[in-house]
Amino acid sequence: MSDDKPAAILTNAQRQYLKGEKDYRPSVERQVKRRIRNRIEQGLADFTTLFSELEQEEVRKVFGTNTAQPVSAVDEAKDETPSSPTTAGSVPMAIAFFLRGLNYGEKPIHKGLDEIGEQQPAFDHFAEAIEFGVSQYIKEKGYTANVDVSIELENTTHTEEFLEDLGNE
Repeated sequence: MSDDKPAAILTNAQRQYLKGEKDYRPSVERQVKRRIRNRIEQGLADFTTLFSELEQEEVRKVFGTNTAQPVSAVDEAKDETPSSPTTAGSVPMAIAFFLRGLNYGEKPIHKGLDEIGEQQPAFDHFAEAIEFGVSQYIKEKGYTANVDVSIELENTTHTEEFLEDLGNE
């Protein structure tokens, strides 16, 4: 059974459904999937408001200090920051989800492109989004800069091929 967490992008029932812990009949399942998509779209749209309106001190309470620990209500009352990361630990998976969403339908890895120095097409939109986001952050801090993001893959091997190679050794 899933942990009982407050509704965020997903409700507890939606989390249970995605983890295979809850089933629905087909007509209800379609509604659940639609609601999940709608919540994701609205949750992502909220980042514009969060970026422009949420005070930095409140952001710090979510992400913590430079070592990325969130601030609990108890720590806030003591004006302390804990030492174990949680919120920031979710950031890599959020980035992976954004990459997956921005590159829907694109083959993620084209063999040989990394060998000739070409960027993988699936990362183009993602790199552009990162560049724009970094530019917005820098602009908010009162600076301007040219931002260039590139993603380089080295030694790419599909997992199945990698496992086959291991089996042949």
